[in-house]
Amino acid sequence: SITTTTTTTTTAAVASPGNSKPIQFSDSDLGYQYVDLPENTTFLESLAHNNNYKPGVMYTAAQQTESDGTCKTYLYRLDPTVPDEPLKVVCGPLQASDGSEDVTIFGSSLSNTGMLYLCAFNRNSILQYDLKAIEQRGSNKAAKCRREITVASPNDVAVDPNDESIVYVAGGTFERYCTFKVSSAPHGCLWKI
Repeated sequence: SITTTTTTTTTAAVASPGNSKPIQFSDSDLGYQYVDLPENTTFLESLAHNNNYKPGVMYTAAQQTESDGTCKTYLYRLDPTVPDEPLKVVCGPLQASDGSEDVTIFGSSLSNTGMLYLCAFNRNSILQYDLKAIEQRGSNKAAKCRREITVASPNDVAVDPNDESIVYVAGGTFERYCTFKVSSAPHGCLWKI
């Protein structure tokens, strides 16, 4: 459910010079609201949205720590027009092309046709999922990616609005050290794939 909280305080500095005390605002004073995620959620990075696919609906991949200590990522649908249940599980855990459920998602992008692209930073790849097919088969089932594309340290992804068969990825580069090929996140690159 969407909840308003007053436990966090946001501070705004007074614009006048001198030793004026900062003005304190609570989240409810500012109208902030939060969506409740499962308690075992440990990592959440981005939201994907495309009004041409489903108006007003957003998708997010949330990593959660399971009772056995493993981390798995679930895909959620966020629909603010459904106040009693705005967050629903679409599928999960998400799987890479080899069936591995060890995926840590950073950026995301959604095409007009429901192709969801997720940056799997820990795998140095972009995972593509067919959201239409996943939503038609029902929730609470593992979802294997349709395609996995190798990209060094992917941080964010965007679908080309003029040609949705092309995606752009902000990420790192692959460099050679001795006989090893390693991902280098600090040496950024913009990939067109």
